Amino acid sequence: MRFTDHKTPVLPRKIERTIQDLPTEVILRIFCELDLQGLHTCMLVSHAFNGLIQESGLLQYRIELWSNGMLDGPAGIPRFQSSKSRHKALLELQDSWFNLRPRKETRLESANQGTRYDFASGVLARGYASDDPEGARAWLRNLPSVLRDHEQSTIFHEEGISNNLLMLAEQLTEPDRGFCFKPRTLSGNAQHPQTNVEDFQYIIPHWLNLRPEHDIEDWKLAPLFQVSGRMVVLTITSSFGDQMEPNILVVFDWKTGELLGTYHSSSHAITSFLVVTPTLIVTSEYNPSYTRRHYNPHPRLLLLELQMDARGKSKLTHVQTLRFPSFQHSTIGHKALLVIIDFDITAGCGPLSPPQSPSCAYPFRPDPAASLAVVYLTLHLYKDREAALPPEHHSFHFLVPIGTILTARTIKMPSIPSSASIVDPLTSGMLLPPIAVRGLDWEEWGAKDNGACILSVDPEADLCASYGSRYAKLDSDGTGLVVIDFSPYVQAKVKDSDGEWVDEDRVLRKLVNTASMLSDAGREDCRKIFDADLGILSFAAMMTTVPVADWILMDAEHILFMRGDHVDVWTM
Repeated sequence: MRFTDHKTPVLPRKIERTIQDLPTEVILRIFCELDLQGLHTCMLVSHAFNGLIQESGLLQYRIELWSNGMLDGPAGIPRFQSSKSRHKALLELQDSWFNLRPRKETRLESANQGTRYDFASGVLARGYASDDPEGARAWLRNLPSVLRDHEQSTIFHEEGISNNLLMLAEQLTEPDRGFCFKPRTLSGNAQHPQTNVEDFQYIIPHWLNLRPEHDIEDWKLAPLFQVSGRMVVLTITSSFGDQMEPNILVVFDWKTGELLGTYHSSSHAITSFLVVTPTLIVTSEYNPSYTRRHYNPHPRLLLLELQMDARGKSKLTHVQTLRFPSFQHSTIGHKALLVIIDFDITAGCGPLSPPQSPSCAYPFRPDPAASLAVVYLTLHLYKDREAALPPEHHSFHFLVPIGTILTARTIKMPSIPSSASIVDPLTSGMLLPPIAVRGLDWEEWGAKDNGACILSVDPEADLCASYGSRYAKLDSDGTGLVVIDFSPYVQAKVKDSDGEWVDEDRVLRKLVNTASMLSDAGREDCRKIFDADLGILSFAAMMTTVPVADWILMDAEHILFMRGDHVDVWTM
């Protein structure tokens, strides 16, 4: 018997490949698609990945942006074509803020004489009333800028701004009650080239007209509006005497004059609003009817989203309600009455213009999702509603990260009927909101780490300003400037302070949380009014002394100190 030795054929060995076997250019391109957390995770995977990320100027620039709560700006800026030049400019700007040391100091003489001020993207606007038959006037000025490489100038002489939008609002006289809006250019006051309408009007619906018992001379109307992309968001704040009335919020397309959506609450008055994304609007509201025996103002933030229906028509959809802390009625007493005097939401960084816009000529810009909203709440507490005694005055500053609002938007709760109503612009009929949600109580969205918090008690609103992830305030004497920064970058730089103020070159720095910023009297005041955990946020605080100022304004590159009849400008 013969045995034949048959050799077992050798199969080709399977080669396992990983992402590390890809060309370096491909790996870097993949890394560019990751967020900050993803890049940090990849840096821990291997020494090779860590080295690639550390040596990439583009990735280091992106990490620096995210750590500072910023986004990359538009391409095509002559001085900032490369990521290296932008990274260098960002580090220099952050160093100036960290040390509270301006790179330019400018004084604007006779600039503090208006009746209303606004400030954004390096432009200071001052409006003031006039007896001139042509009506009120506006004063606009470009401030000095290191990033834009220009000195101050009157904006009408500045090149390249002829297409920037100036929205004018005029109140209509009798018999119509409402407002006329005119899209104009900043230079020349001419019709804006991107709109096909000379103007568009909003007439207040009949069901919001004066009640029979109201005297028209005591009725006050004021428009509050904000432009975001194609949208003009408008609310008509209405009041009779000192009492707010239920009112309405309207969204127009300023390029066509088309009415996109309208919102009205039958029980709450809209006091202000904030556009946090190109389609998401947050309103601040409370119940103004304090004639009932067991009255609760129920302050809340309402999230409305502009959506398209199946017919391609726009509509405002109620997507979430964020309730503020309930009031401590057991401590206040059953005979007491709490009346809201002021309840407003504001932020220095709303939705930004498209990167191609001339108004975004900075190499980087704040990320709205990493920015802060400030809510001002002022209350009058009457200890005995039957007695004619003056009320106690209580004021609070709430800080609400925009990211908390965006996260709360996605939390779906069991649906029940809501008091909010959407007004059909075609029929003016009252409809139930397409999405009715129970809403979130303060304990579900605010009173937790990285949620919301109360920063200060009895603040002076004019002494505070916010922009992006920074919040600045003056002390009661107007001579101490405190800048608090919630960005991870700045918090990491002062992390080694061990909770103690570090004095370095005239600037005190400390890593603290919002609870430690309240005095014992402030915490007692909070416990007296609110029946809730007030929330804790961590931040870096930087303090320095300044000449006495009346109030301040702030944007990404400037702090403005309003002093007497002039304005001192710090360009960071």
